Amino acid sequence: MKTSRMKESRYSVLVGLLAAGLLAGTAQGAPAIPAGSALPVPLAVAPDRLVQIAPLASPSVPETGIPTSQAHIEAKPLPAGIPLPQARQAQSTAKTATAAMPVIARGAAITPLCTVLDINTEYTLSSTVAGGSYCYGFEITQRSKTQAFLIGQDSSTNFSLTLIRHELDDSLTVIGTTDQPGNADEILLALTQPGLYYWLMTANASDGSAFGFGALVNTNIDANELNDTMALATPVTDHTPAAGSMDSAQDVDYFKFTAQYGQDVIFELGDTYGSSEWTLEYYNGSSWIPLSLNNYYYASGLAAPSTVYVRVAPNPSATVNPAHTYQLLMGSRVSTSGNATVNPGVGNGTIVRINTNPYLTTQTADELDWRIVLYDTTQHPVPNAEADFRWLLNNDTAWHVSSGLTNSSGVASGVVHLGTCTGIYNTDQTSPSGQEWLTFFDAGRWDIIVPLSDDAGVGGANYPFVTLGHICSQTLIH
Repeated sequence: MKTSRMKESRYSVLVGLLAAGLLAGTAQGAPAIPAGSALPVPLAVAPDRLVQIAPLASPSVPETGIPTSQAHIEAKPLPAGIPLPQARQAQSTAKTATAAMPVIARGAAITPLCTVLDINTEYTLSSTVAGGSYCYGFEITQRSKTQAFLIGQDSSTNFSLTLIRHELDDSLTVIGTTDQPGNADEILLALTQPGLYYWLMTANASDGSAFGFGALVNTNIDANELNDTMALATPVTDHTPAAGSMDSAQDVDYFKFTAQYGQDVIFELGDTYGSSEWTLEYYNGSSWIPLSLNNYYYASGLAAPSTVYVRVAPNPSATVNPAHTYQLLMGSRVSTSGNATVNPGVGNGTIVRINTNPYLTTQTADELDWRIVLYDTTQHPVPNAEADFRWLLNNDTAWHVSSGLTNSSGVASGVVHLGTCTGIYNTDQTSPSGQEWLTFFDAGRWDIIVPLSDDAGVGGANYPFVTLGHICSQTLIH
């Protein structure tokens, strides 16, 4: 069984473990850019830089241990609507603190070093002394986002706050430390896996008056967490949508894409629910620019390399629904294309090409193999970008579409089967070999479009499509 002296020794070890915590602030939004059309809207240059914030000071732990018995602690539930930034939410539940609460997931080998308290409860600590350190624990039973806070200090009180994880091997890991000037609130945000955690509160100054502390735990989090600051922004793979959700009205998700070659960067936030549950903002290097949902934008004029940041937050006018997910697309802007080919597939067999007016440039009995290469604004291949091969035959009123995503070399390709047909047109003509053939066929056209790009693909203002002939049957007359 661990003795009090053993506990004091363990806490003296914490002196060497304490590390500064850092939560970067964010600028306020700037006036909104008008909503774009179906094509991207250009934005201002976003330099690859962040505002640097000096590390926070680390508190020390006195060799005399943690005098928790000398302090007075009270608990109360966290009500909704208390204006503590990034620290409180309406989902908190009413609980009463006890001195020996059971810990579920810490493992039989771990004995708590401090009294274990409830989560989602604000505790009041009083009768503290300057230079004293005070420790309490809390249990996390599933992956969650935790905001540990220390608030409500009077002008003569100045505490630092350290969040510590008690590992299964009985070692201690410092998650973060915050020591704001004077009596400012201390808030630590962390992604917490199941286990035992401690608040370690150290008094730089204290007159014994009461202040509050606690841990707000949210389990309604997506796979991208923790990404609530620019420093923790989730990297986005080129043209691979990132899905996310809002776990609370205070949640904010940061994402980034690195333009390795200084290429234009495109981004869009999709809202399939039509209720405008989220907001999207773009960082232009000095401020956050609000953007419209379901519109594509791009940043240009970037240095090589540059990192572009965006953030998603709940719309304050809508109800937060953690079950609803958004889709964020970021990646290199497709500017040009090349090496586009559309040829009859190897399974077509032999056909005799026909002459018509207008001439049918592409002719096949069934199969078509298509291919195109997509490039960004610096002429580097774009991976994971979509290209759509489209075709119409006869009196079709809607395009048939074969879609493909580019590989690492920027190549998108596909195979199309037109199927069987009887042919609404026919022609009787002599081939170059002198044979006369009766051919029944369908006629139409094809193109290749690249979503979000008006310059790449096949087809355009001058040559909007390529003519297509589907050879249904050919009979040798003589």
